[in-house]
Amino acid sequence: MDPDTDKLISQGAHFLGMTKKDLVGEAVRAYLEQRREDLRLGMVEAISAGRVAEGRRDDADWAERQGH
Repeated sequence: MDPDTDKLISQGAHFLGMTKKDLVGEAVRAYLEQRREDLRLGMVEAISAGRVAEGRRDDADWAERQGH
């Protein structure tokens, strides 16, 4: 994680009165909830391509298809 993001997390956690771990956990859950359909589509695509069954996924290709 880059230093600016770590600082933002530290400050946010401090002023919200929670641990960094709790803040990151809540943030990830909220982010994935907002991106639920993208997540579902990625899972369906991975399953149909057989990548999940084989225990692998090409992260760079997936991120590129998601516009990241």
